[in-house]
Amino acid sequence: MNNKIAVYMQENGQLDSFLSSDKIVVYALSDSWCPVAAYPLDRERLNRPQNIRRQVKEIVDWLGGCRMIAGRSLGGVAYNEFNKNGCHIFDIEAVTDEVLNAVLSDVEESRREGTIKTPTIPVCVDTVNGIYEYDLDAAQRDNPALSSKSALRGFFSDTPFSALRLRCRHVPPWIDNALYDIVCDSTSSGLIDAVIRKKKGGVLDGR
Repeated sequence: MNNKIAVYMQENGQLDSFLSSDKIVVYALSDSWCPVAAYPLDRERLNRPQNIRRQVKEIVDWLGGCRMIAGRSLGGVAYNEFNKNGCHIFDIEAVTDEVLNAVLSDVEESRREGTIKTPTIPVCVDTVNGIYEYDLDAAQRDNPALSSKSALRGFFSDTPFSALRLRCRHVPPWIDNALYDIVCDSTSSGLIDAVIRKKKGGVLDGR
């Protein structure tokens, strides 16, 4: 197995969303995790879906056999493109040996069991109409430490979308009703299927 993890970040090394990052740094495991290569990101090329697709293809080609991608919030077109190329995608809060070891262990366990865990962020199911789906309940059962904010805030701030179909135990209270129309139905298992649409003229307040 290729014991390398690609982490997207700002130039100063601070983790950020993929669309706000300046570079991808590849870490390799020897006695500890060390940076071994870096790839510059062009933010001006990340403003349109077709440009994002090209940039991701170039990144995947550059990464070679490295198929573990980590950082703080990767959503929308970029997520779909990395996912289509067989990448394991992780949302992390820091670059430490402990965190990167956990990423590697998770991938190794999934490969041994032949399982694929629930995505930790929404996945586009209709690229033409901008419709996304996300099973927050399943993701939190896979990863009890996952909060709704860490899973969804990056999506709401970085991803243009027309509708998000969200399955959850309760609608996250931080989603602002003044900005979004939320229609909910209850399932037979006691969960909530919510459809969230941005109101016309609404702008995320960034809180």
